[in-house]
Amino acid sequence: MATSLLADIAIALTAKLNAETFTKALTVARIYDPEVKLEELAGGRIVVFPAEEESRAVDARNIDRRNLVLHVAIQAKLETSSDGDTEEIDGWLAYVDEVKEYLNRLRNMDEEPYFVVTGIEHRPAYSVRHLRESRLFFALIIVKVRVMWNMSA
Repeated sequence: MATSLLADIAIALTAKLNAETFTKALTVARIYDPEVKLEELAGGRIVVFPAEEESRAVDARNIDRRNLVLHVAIQAKLETSSDGDTEEIDGWLAYVDEVKEYLNRLRNMDEEPYFVVTGIEHRPAYSVRHLRESRLFFALIIVKVRVMWNMSA
């Protein structure tokens, strides 16, 4: 089945994250709808989902460029009460930093689809509303990716 470039990059990004070793051993899944039941978040999860695509006209050198945005969400049901959650949240924020550092250096030039991460954003650092209402840690990493290929090749 044919997929879009945005889906192909989401698949590749998911595979790269699953192949990396982080301090928390979470499986990364590619999805389209990040909503989940709280009971499914025990231990946490990472999901990758496409957000947007910007195409530019092929330039004079016959290079096609696409700028894509993908979201990487880290979600976990907190185990501690609201009175004792500071250390637990610190641990999740440190984990988010690990993932961000990895993503910020990511270059996929060994196999198609070829892409380079051109920037990441992390906002908000976590969702206060999710913490208060559901005892859910939720962090969103916005990953900006550039895909380029020579149209004359």
